Amino acid sequence: MSLSRSRSLGIFAICAFAILAACSSQVLGGAGQGIDVLTQVQKAPSNTAHEGVRRVDSFYNLDGKSDAVSFRELITTDGKGNFSTRPLEVISGATVPNDEFLYLQKAREGFNWRYRDFLVRDLASFLENYKLKSWGKSIVVAGRTCLELDILRKDGSSHWVVGMDFTTGLVLSYREYDGEEHLTSKMVYESVDFAPSLTGVTFHKLGNAELALQGAPNPEVLLGFTPLTPKLLPNSGFHFLAAYRIQDPNGKVWAKMEYTDGVQTVLFLDSGFEVSPKSIATGGSLSSPHAAELPEKLQMYRVGPVTVLQGDILGHGVIAVGKVPQLDLQILVESALP
Repeated sequence: MSLSRSRSLGIFAICAFAILAACSSQVLGGAGQGIDVLTQVQKAPSNTAHEGVRRVDSFYNLDGKSDAVSFRELITTDGKGNFSTRPLEVISGATVPNDEFLYLQKAREGFNWRYRDFLVRDLASFLENYKLKSWGKSIVVAGRTCLELDILRKDGSSHWVVGMDFTTGLVLSYREYDGEEHLTSKMVYESVDFAPSLTGVTFHKLGNAELALQGAPNPEVLLGFTPLTPKLLPNSGFHFLAAYRIQDPNGKVWAKMEYTDGVQTVLFLDSGFEVSPKSIATGGSLSSPHAAELPEKLQMYRVGPVTVLQGDILGHGVIAVGKVPQLDLQILVESALP
């Protein structure tokens, strides 16, 4: 499989508590209260109506070059699963004109909301891969009393310090560190209103006709093809989470599979086997092509800390996306080969 590298900004286009006693180090799974806290964090974004201005900063060093950027955005949710994110201003670091940067952030609204920020996406996977070091400290974020959660990935590859609103469970701040304790990203609400007026708010609408494939009597009929399925997520603790049928702006149908370690998400998309004009012209078979007859090529892109592999394998258009090392994505893609 050949791999070419390039950089791109435009591909693909995250009840009240009793007071908890402080503890110096506590592994999740051994603390019922800790699991209750995490469940609240998991549900809060969808269940909590609010509006707030938050500042987002990233401090990644990619390929030896600084990729630091800071901006503000306005978040509005209705507590019923609907949301809107509106980029407000670039503070520093944009590598494209500010207007273009804000446009790109809005264009990536759905992706950023679902995958960018800290969230407990699957409790079982979280308990397998992360431990709660401490959780008793009280801090104030945007005028709200918050519980500070110190969360460490068990393999030492990442570390999060999270400020969770004491009443709602909503994450109002986080700091993310890498395995060497370098700060890589942070988010903080500068203001928040839990009784927002929703007048005039235009909520995000799915533009990809997304349909869940789990539970469907025959997912292949919904897709129109049998998708390639990754079999290996190397040494990363990721597990299958969900699968969807989506449609891109050109009408092409894709299978989208989500994998998570409890916090981070890796996506694998497959658009099915496409017959090339050359194959048709030469009378080639339309079924079960031999791997040796089809070129395999992937390109790598970076969108901030997110790595994207995109290309063709066995005649299928594929995309793999995640904030994981390039090699992990490459093995993920290669493991989908029959």
